[in-house]
Amino acid sequence: MTFMIKKLILFIPFLFISAAYSYAQGINRVSIPLVKENAKIDALLDKYVKLGDPARSCFVLYADPIGGLYGLTVKGIKTDTSVLNVNVFKYKAPFGYFKYRKFLVFVVNTYDLFNFFEPTTHSKTFKYRLNAIGGDKYFCSADYNYPIGQFDKMPFSDPIPAATIRAILITEDKKIDSLLDKYIGLNHPGKSCFLISSYLVNKEYSISLNGLRTDTNTLNMNVFSQKTSLGYFRYKGYLVIVKLYADPYHFFNMQGSSKIFRFEWNERKSEDKELNPLGQSFCYNNYYRDKNGNFNSSVIFDMVPLKDH
Repeated sequence: MTFMIKKLILFIPFLFISAAYSYAQGINRVSIPLVKENAKIDALLDKYVKLGDPARSCFVLYADPIGGLYGLTVKGIKTDTSVLNVNVFKYKAPFGYFKYRKFLVFVVNTYDLFNFFEPTTHSKTFKYRLNAIGGDKYFCSADYNYPIGQFDKMPFSDPIPAATIRAILITEDKKIDSLLDKYIGLNHPGKSCFLISSYLVNKEYSISLNGLRTDTNTLNMNVFSQKTSLGYFRYKGYLVIVKLYADPYHFFNMQGSSKIFRFEWNERKSEDKELNPLGQSFCYNNYYRDKNGNFNSSVIFDMVPLKDH
């Protein structure tokens, strides 16, 4: 009996030591450069600072500089700021941070052409713990684009309940088929689709091609609330949705007939939305039309993973 008591006395401190070690093991550290933000960024944050508590929440800004287009997602995340409980630091991306109205603000992807986040020589080490549940708790969420010198809010930030929309059948040019051929087979056509967007900025024509994981019976996509012409076609078993902002070269010809699609936007169902505002992508690339009429890949944005098995 005395022997058992001695063992118990020795075991109790071991429990505390193990618990403290496990707790320490769960805490990570990351050194992040300090950046100086543009006044236009402050103006965006002013809309949301009253919604959170600087001691119990922070902001994360996800920059998306694609070609001549620039997008920014503003996320307010509920977390203890002494040890951040966020998932953003598991990604490989250029980070930055700054303070605004007592709020800690992190920036994912600090590279941009507009000097919104000017680098400094200072940095700071932050403690963080990855959220094992996998979902950050947001107190605000908004998406913006920057087309003409000011940030315009994009209306698909909020969840969209299940609804229907009509898209016009289109016939695509063979050059569009050749772009799609690179990504065919990366995912199952019944569990994914392609989204194509065409742009005309400063007389430069480009096409973005995005592969999205979604049940094709009910599309989980955040594009349908935008006011733009929508078309669709099928290619090698895949559904392809087309957002037609501009198509001066008639790569997409409308056929007159249309179809009703059922869709929703549920952020929890989409993968890595906090890093990539495009949502649950399994591939992405942006293509530019050169003076000879050929599409050139913007290789820096090309994202093609291994095929699913």
